[in-house]
Amino acid sequence: MAIKSRLILVDFAEWTSIPGPKAMVYTFNTTSLVLWGILLAALYLIFFYQLYLIVTRFFAYPSTIAVTLLSTNRVRGWEISCEVSEVF
Repeated sequence: MAIKSRLILVDFAEWTSIPGPKAMVYTFNTTSLVLWGILLAALYLIFFYQLYLIVTRFFAYPSTIAVTLLSTNRVRGWEISCEVSEVF
C-alpha cells in the first residue's frame, strides 16, 4: 500500500506545475522535507483564506434587481427593461 501511494505521489510530482511536491518527493533530507511540507501547508492555508474572503465579499454585496414588463403597442410585442439599484 505504501509503495502504491508513493508511486502516485511521484507521478503527481512529475506532471504538476507546483514546485513543492516535486521537491518533497525527490529530497532525501528529512529537514528539507519538513520545511517544504510546512511551506506548502502555509501557502494552501493562505490560498483558502483569500478564497474565503472573496466568496464572502461577493455574497455580502447588497444589490436589488427589479424587472418590469412594459407594453409598447409595437408589432413585436413586449419590451423588457431591467433596473439595477445598488444599496450602500
